Amino acid sequence: MTAAGRTPAAITVAIDRLERAGLATREPDPADRRRILVRPSDRAERYIAEIWGPIQEDGVALLADFTIDQLQAFAEFLRQGADLQPTT
Repeated sequence: MTAAGRTPAAITVAIDRLERAGLATREPDPADRRRILVRPSDRAERYIAEIWGPIQEDGVALLADFTIDQLQAFAEFLRQGADLQPTT
């Protein structure tokens, strides 16, 4: 919740709305009975695939043009760049 910059109550309201819209489901966390996992619904998965599917396909095709060494260098650049970003 800290990463989202919202209070637990605000996150609960947002999840309630997603659930009412049929876009999310709540499931008990098998590793911690005090927690609930929020998962995208099948409907949300279809929306995600419709919106992001073509972009993902183009991205995979683009990455195929790079060598493993180039991809590893790029991944390291992104890791180091993320470390420069404030989290609060």
